[in-house]
Amino acid sequence: PLPVVMVSAYTESGSSAALRALDLGAIDVVEKPRMEVRDGLNRLAELIIDKVRAASYARVATPAERFFDGISAEPVQISQAEREKIGSLPNQHVIAIGASTGGPQALSSIFRVLPRDLPPILVVQHITPSFTESFCNSLDHDSQLTVQLGAEGAHLRRGHAYLAPGGQHMLLRRTGDDLTLTLSGHDRVNRHRPSVDELFKSVAESAGSFATGILLTGMGVDGAEGLALMRGKGAWTLAQDESSSVVFGMPRAAIEQNGVDQVIGLDEIPNAIVKHFIVESNN
Repeated sequence: PLPVVMVSAYTESGSSAALRALDLGAIDVVEKPRMEVRDGLNRLAELIIDKVRAASYARVATPAERFFDGISAEPVQISQAEREKIGSLPNQHVIAIGASTGGPQALSSIFRVLPRDLPPILVVQHITPSFTESFCNSLDHDSQLTVQLGAEGAHLRRGHAYLAPGGQHMLLRRTGDDLTLTLSGHDRVNRHRPSVDELFKSVAESAGSFATGILLTGMGVDGAEGLALMRGKGAWTLAQDESSSVVFGMPRAAIEQNGVDQVIGLDEIPNAIVKHFIVESNN
C-alpha cells in the first residue's frame, strides 16, 4: 500500500476526518493552514517534509491486516483477585508511553484492551496540536480507562491516562508521595514539543524504580535517551519490535542506547503490562 499523509482543516468535521484517516491507515496528519493556502503551506514546509520523509520509511498495513487486527483484539483477561492486587500497589507507580509516526493506531490498539485497574498512564504522542483533543476523546471513548488531556497541577489517579496537550511539554513532579503534572512551553527537544524525552526524564527522576517506560513506533530518536535514563533508575522498559512498528526509528535508537529491557510486538504489550503489575503486587 502507498503511504498517505493527510492534510486536513481544523474544524470539527475536519478533525473527525483526520482521525478516521488514521484509523484507515494514513501515516500522519497535517493541519491545513487557516490563512491563504499557498503562504501557509510555505510556512509549514519543514513540517510537511518531515512527515513525508517519515512516511517514506513507513511499513503500511494492508486493509486485510487492519481488519483482522481489529477483530482479533480482545480485552486483557484479569481476575477480581488480580485486580485487587494491582489496586493495592503503592501510589508511586506510573506508566509512561511515547510514540510518533504510527503512534495513534498503536495507542488505540493498546488502550482498547487494557483494564481500568492500572496505575496512571502518561502519554506523549507527536501529533498536530489542533488534533490532540480529538485524539484524546477518541482514546477515551474506546477505552475502559479514563483518558484526558494533561493539565497543570493535575494529581495522578489510578485508572486514568493523561495525554500531553499540543505544543506543551508534559512533566511529572513528585512531592512526598504525591505525583502531579506540570506543563511547560520551553524550547523544543529533538524538534518536538511535547517531547517524549522530556516526559521520560521527569518520570525517571520522580518515580525511579516505580516507573514503567514504553517506546512505540516513530521516526527519529525522541525518547531513546529518556528511556535509557529510566532504565538506569530501575524502571522496567519496553520497546515495540520492528515487525509491528510503522517506523522503527525511536525504538531502534532506544535499543542502541541500551535503554530497553524487552522488545516485543504491539499486540503483546497490553498483556505484558498487566502481567508486570501482577508480579509487582506479589513482591
